[in-house]
Amino acid sequence: MPEGKVGSLGAFWPLLEPVLDALAPRRVCEVGVEAGAFAVQLLEWCRARGCAYVGVDPAPPDDVPGVIRGTSLDVLLRVEPCDAYFIDGDHNYHTVRGELNAIAHGAERHGARAPLVCVHDVGWPWGRRDMYYAPETIPAEHRHPFSSELGVAQHTDELVDGGFRDPGRFAVAHRAGGARNGVLTAVEDFLASAREAGADWQMLLVPAAFGLAVLYRTDAVPERCLQRLRRLETAVAELGGFLQLVEHNYMSLYLFGEDAKRYADGLQRHADGIQLQFTALETAYADLLAQFNGLQSAYADLSAHADALLDDYRRLDETYRRLQNDRAR
Repeated sequence: MPEGKVGSLGAFWPLLEPVLDALAPRRVCEVGVEAGAFAVQLLEWCRARGCAYVGVDPAPPDDVPGVIRGTSLDVLLRVEPCDAYFIDGDHNYHTVRGELNAIAHGAERHGARAPLVCVHDVGWPWGRRDMYYAPETIPAEHRHPFSSELGVAQHTDELVDGGFRDPGRFAVAHRAGGARNGVLTAVEDFLASAREAGADWQMLLVPAAFGLAVLYRTDAVPERCLQRLRRLETAVAELGGFLQLVEHNYMSLYLFGEDAKRYADGLQRHADGIQLQFTALETAYADLLAQFNGLQSAYADLSAHADALLDDYRRLDETYRRLQNDRAR
């Protein structure tokens, strides 16, 4: 299978595939298909095991089959429950909490077993700060003040002119932390509410590649799947500090690379501007040279005409002098 990029759920495939094999789902659902990077891996796995795939995305790619066009909060209320969900859509509290509620309530209504749910982007920067792909679709009372131009940086909770941003593609909440803000906050609030209702939901947190939370109920997954999850949980506990350090360094390099790219783009735009000015100067010089050559040609013509007039004057003067001499004699 193709390797997944760090920004995609595909980066976790070596961890998730053994868990899925042990779970043996009949239907899986991916929320947030985007360009289809993870969908390719998931579809290949599903075809090999006779598992049905359902994707949910408001603007899915044409080459990924089985995707329902629409928003997750609408589609998840209508589709048949799945055994495993992969959430990587709109990274904000309102959307993620609504997705988790819809998944849990859908399983209850249909009498299905509680599913395994994998939620991406529970780490920095969206774990504790809302990000909106389409702010206008979030009800005003559930939307934090945001910026579509500024970005986030590791050294401050304030937005900066730079950092992690993508103007025109997504907007970022002004503040980080606090109530009802961020993906991880939505996951934690869902778990707290579910546990209060008596549901034994657990969370396994992988602090790398933007962060992954695996949610499951110990009374709903097969024993062999539970064993896989516990082995993974033990590995993460042993490597947690190391993974956090690697993630911090990766994000530092990523943001440095993005800033360097923007700086290089700025230099290129400046160089392009200078090139345009130079081209304009070359054109102006060529025009001036053509005018100068034209003036030189005109001057040569005038000089030749002046020389001819001077010759005529000399001849006239000689004729005049001869006439005067003749008259004097």
